Amino acid sequence: ADAAEDPAGEEGEEVPPEAPSGPKLTIKIVSCRGLPEETSTVISYNYNTSAEEVEEEERVLLEGTTEEFEEPPEGTEHKYNFSGEHVLTSVTELLFYKLITQPLEFNIEGLEVPGKVRVSLVNLVWKPDPTPDDPDEEDYLPGAPGSFIRGWYPVVPELEDGEELSEEQKEKFPANAEVYLDISVNESLAPEEDLNELNILNFRIQSLHRLPALWGPKEEETWEDVPVGEDHPYIYRLKFKLPGEGGQMVELVSEPGELMPPEPEPA
Repeated sequence: ADAAEDPAGEEGEEVPPEAPSGPKLTIKIVSCRGLPEETSTVISYNYNTSAEEVEEEERVLLEGTTEEFEEPPEGTEHKYNFSGEHVLTSVTELLFYKLITQPLEFNIEGLEVPGKVRVSLVNLVWKPDPTPDDPDEEDYLPGAPGSFIRGWYPVVPELEDGEELSEEQKEKFPANAEVYLDISVNESLAPEEDLNELNILNFRIQSLHRLPALWGPKEEETWEDVPVGEDHPYIYRLKFKLPGEGGQMVELVSEPGELMPPEPEPA
């Protein structure tokens, strides 16, 4: 009888690793319009799909960067035609939570005032119902596989919390600039019956009470030392956990908040 074939091929030949499997997320950065003349731009994104407590070097990131687009002829768009493909090897409750609550940000370099675009990814989880205005294309029909997000999205200034543009920056920033994006998954992230039973909890935290004494650089500082109406010099985040898939705990973090001195009691 013939000898059994070696599944690894010829002796010494390396077997290539299997390609990762799972839904494929495609992020296309097509073009940008409304930019000032004499600009060269680069658009990039970086999206963390891991839990916040995961060490930075172990995080699963979706990353991509366009080539630099140099100054186009007057009146035309910056065209990048960038396409990044990412295989979602682990579709978990954490990934659903990230896609529903954490927008994808695109950073635009090359402007005098840095800009960004924020895109909600909710429609990758829940495909919206077709509308009469939708094009007559398969993607828009009921039961089409996967979900997508596409269109023109406004460019906004990249600012720190509480920061505002100066008058000079307002004149230089392209207020009408837009980026055309096409984001899609090639198959549903979960069976339709599971998506219909997916629950989302919204927490609105108005205020916290009985907090510790004022934190500050001087130990002797108290609430009375902070003038009425002025913000506390420090910000805080509230963290709490909820049980998740497989007994894992999902950590939720509130947006930064400010501690305020109490209003003076009426005389």
